[in-house]
Amino acid sequence: MSYIDTFDHELVGFFAGLPLYHPLETVTGSGGDEFGCTPLQLVLGGGGGEHPAMVLTQPTAAVMAFLQATLPPDGPAVGCVSTMAGCSPDGPALSAEAQQLMDEVPPHDECLHFAGWGIAEFVSFHERCSAPTFVTPYQIERDGALEEWVLRNLGEFVYFAMPELAPNVQTQLADVCAQVRHPHYLNVQILPPGYAAPAGRRRTTSGDVVWGNYAWTTERRTAP
Repeated sequence: MSYIDTFDHELVGFFAGLPLYHPLETVTGSGGDEFGCTPLQLVLGGGGGEHPAMVLTQPTAAVMAFLQATLPPDGPAVGCVSTMAGCSPDGPALSAEAQQLMDEVPPHDECLHFAGWGIAEFVSFHERCSAPTFVTPYQIERDGALEEWVLRNLGEFVYFAMPELAPNVQTQLADVCAQVRHPHYLNVQILPPGYAAPAGRRRTTSGDVVWGNYAWTTERRTAP
């Protein structure tokens, strides 16, 4: 049993061959590979007993990093995604509030917590992310720092699949979101219908624990 199996969570997908979890309760953690997390965050890897975890601590910042990366490099004040979103780079200018929010995206080291990772895990993770089995593998010349690329990938996933983790983006960055309608990376994988979930746990009202808790079922909520 891994550390994440000590509290309720749901499996939402896989990234770089590692399970991506959504915590269903707040956990303080004790340090090392026993991380803390909340239902407003995502966790890649399960911690002790599994792969060391990486916690996405600020999903809203990740979404903004994804949106920021879709802006034309020569026109940050243009609210469009050019070729990535299939629209013209001559779109409307961002509002002052939206531009300020985009300019204030926190650095990746404030958004990603690598709990208990060592050199071996970082090297292996770099190899995983660079593998051609990804739809859009990491390339340093194009993507810059690996952590920034990871942040944008997870931001894309939150933006399209779990917007409830970044509830203010659609209102605060409406002029950007109105034109970002298509994903770019497509690197988070989910199980197709009919596949049994290999991870996830939740407690029922009777106090029993149910294993194999997968987010994308017919009962999946679309809002908090």
